[in-house]
Amino acid sequence: MKKKRRQAHNHPEMTPEELARCRPASEVDRLGLPIPTHLVSNEEYFPPFLQTTHQKQVEARVLDDLETVPKRLNISRRRFLTTSAGLAASFVALNEVFRDYAFGEALFRVGKEAAFDHGSFIADGPPPDLFVFDDQCHLVRGAGLGVNIGRSVRAIAQGETARLPNSPFVSNPWNPNNHPDEHGEPWANWNPELVGRTNWDDTECWLPNFVKYFFFESQTTVAVISNITMVGNVAASAAGIKGIPATARNVYEARPQEAFVTAEQNFACREFINGAAGSTRALSHGLMYMGAGNLWYLQEQIDRFGVDSWKGYQVPSAKRDTDSDAPFEYWTFDDEELAFPTFAFIQEAYRKHASTKPGLNCICVHKGLGDSAFATDIPGAAAAFPDLNFVIYHSCIRPGFFDYEAWQDVQSGRLRDGVPDIKDTTEFAQLVAPFPNVYAELGTIFASSAVTFPTLCAHLMGILFKYLGADRIVWGTDSIFYGSPQWQIEAFWRLQIPEEFRRRYGYPEITPEMKRKVLGLNSARLYGMSPDPSRYTPVPADYHRRIVGNAALMKTMEYDDRLPNEPPAAPYGAASANRNDRFDKLRAEHRERADTRFGVPHSNQREGWIRVR
Repeated sequence: MKKKRRQAHNHPEMTPEELARCRPASEVDRLGLPIPTHLVSNEEYFPPFLQTTHQKQVEARVLDDLETVPKRLNISRRRFLTTSAGLAASFVALNEVFRDYAFGEALFRVGKEAAFDHGSFIADGPPPDLFVFDDQCHLVRGAGLGVNIGRSVRAIAQGETARLPNSPFVSNPWNPNNHPDEHGEPWANWNPELVGRTNWDDTECWLPNFVKYFFFESQTTVAVISNITMVGNVAASAAGIKGIPATARNVYEARPQEAFVTAEQNFACREFINGAAGSTRALSHGLMYMGAGNLWYLQEQIDRFGVDSWKGYQVPSAKRDTDSDAPFEYWTFDDEELAFPTFAFIQEAYRKHASTKPGLNCICVHKGLGDSAFATDIPGAAAAFPDLNFVIYHSCIRPGFFDYEAWQDVQSGRLRDGVPDIKDTTEFAQLVAPFPNVYAELGTIFASSAVTFPTLCAHLMGILFKYLGADRIVWGTDSIFYGSPQWQIEAFWRLQIPEEFRRRYGYPEITPEMKRKVLGLNSARLYGMSPDPSRYTPVPADYHRRIVGNAALMKTMEYDDRLPNEPPAAPYGAASANRNDRFDKLRAEHRERADTRFGVPHSNQREGWIRVR
């Protein structure tokens, strides 16, 4: 009888017989290859297969390079594996071995010379004059439920090094069945900067880190501070729990479930950032509670806070009328009684305030990462309100953060209009293609696939570009939870869709000009902002002291006295304010110290078990 697997708990799941068929990962992979070439179990499941043929081929290619490249670089073999030289060689090996999946093309833009020169490795990255407009950014208030959600989402981005005792989690919190990704790993790292991090206190997702991650450790020019309503329902949907009833009758009762920031807190953060910088580096979402009974609150936000655009969730957040005892209701885009009054109100407000708030007609709605991913209700609203821009967050990707099910959709070979039928996202792209006022947003749909499911990522981006075009896709990262968004910016700029994918499925080639549109130019047009990065002055380096010294801001954000007067030391050294500075630092290190030619070395040691028989 097959042993029944339990979901993740704080104890091992392998039987003694299964454990005897495994060896510690550090024994099997003694060298510490940059990319794992075995399925590494966290001891909660027995690896379903031995090392695959493809994994053996990747390993063999890296080991071949290990015999020749370090000698040419005059560095040790072990050092080669811990630097960008070894990582570049691994990406080249992945491109070569997985060409069959990509019909003979490379999935990662990295030249073979990148293994010999750190500068060559980063040369294919985003240019220093890039305008980046991130329209989905998060930070967390001092009280509320947001910290708990932030921890679980950051854990999946950090990967294996987030395991207990480094965090509260013993396994990938968004992959309870321990499904493998394309590389055979159930909990792979997304953002290399998070590897080894142990700071899980409340302040990790607060305003100081938001400023640091977006404006000091990334190329982000403008960040839209987003928010969430009815967090309990949103989290339940992502976890696959359906139909959670409403728990509020009005916006005041809903306030505790505005888990990240309230409208007032969102505005306070925007004003602090822009005031400190002396230019518009941050914008604010208004909380879009739906229905005729909530229109007064939308007007109040416009009057008090100067809303830049709107953010909504398809959860019980709609009020049909002024009945004080009636609970909030679920709503859909095409609901003429609950949604249309809200859309009509926003359309009229835009006509009044367009000269000062050109993005007020942008309706940004969370549609994905759970049961809200369905797309069939969007066309009705888009047709009825052509003057509104509907920005569909997460582009209707169905899985909650770990994209195994979407990858299986691709593997099934099932097509819809000649392209892989990836549940909800493919249908979304095809349904809204005729409506020029509907936009796809890339928050999490890109982050969750780019590293762990790269072939899926190529299909997702190909489908969106094919049906919506480069002018109707906008950039969002869902950070602060995934750390600095720079890794996502770097990955998107290097993204390329294999030529055979383009031929077989009709995907377009994604040019640098198209990437510039997605990363910033499209949102600059929607929000009426200049796309020239030089027009935006930097946030001052003493931002942390300014936050702590601003008593009104500290009280509004509910931070009390929990922020230190001085910022903590950066775990990986001080970050530069822009990419040019980072290039200068790398060049200086190259001249002064030969052992930093290939970046700061890192450990590839993996904890866990590898099946050997």
